[in-house]
Amino acid sequence: GMMPIMHGVYKHPVFVHGVQALGLTWAAEFMEAMPFVFRTQDLKPLREFIAKRFGLQAKENFAVTFAALHSATLHQCRNRSIHSCLPCFHTIAGHFFLAALHTRYAWSLLGMPPHVLEYHGIHNRRDTCPALRGGVHVPYQGIWASQRCSIDKGASCVFSRITRQPWEPKRMDAVSLLEHRMHAAAYV
Repeated sequence: GMMPIMHGVYKHPVFVHGVQALGLTWAAEFMEAMPFVFRTQDLKPLREFIAKRFGLQAKENFAVTFAALHSATLHQCRNRSIHSCLPCFHTIAGHFFLAALHTRYAWSLLGMPPHVLEYHGIHNRRDTCPALRGGVHVPYQGIWASQRCSIDKGASCVFSRITRQPWEPKRMDAVSLLEHRMHAAAYV
């Protein structure tokens, strides 16, 4: 039958600390494409895995389990990283599904070097298919658009991969919104 497609990009690690807190090996950033579609029956084993990782019972209130995950994620981060210090459901679920339920999903893992594919047991070329993404997490495309630049002393920006012009992805003006649209269009 039809399988949900898990979209991930190797070269844009953002939510690594939650993955590390669970003892999983980084594979890809799954907080990358929208919508994030998964099998609802796989939520139970995911919650059980997280609870077990922290020595808790799966039947306990998941708020207790999430608090343990959040604490462990903050501990991994220790404010020494530009990467997000919060657990991300998309990225944690994507890594769990890859590690434990790989055959239940179709995979669109982009930019993974051969040794990483091998490590995760990915031997089928179709698992690296650049499947159509309904949408992307657009701010990431601005963050990694290219290299940092300096418009004025102290002002930072990025060079757009589309127009090659400097822009500020987090500023919501007409120029930034146009850049966001062009970046999104380049990925679909």
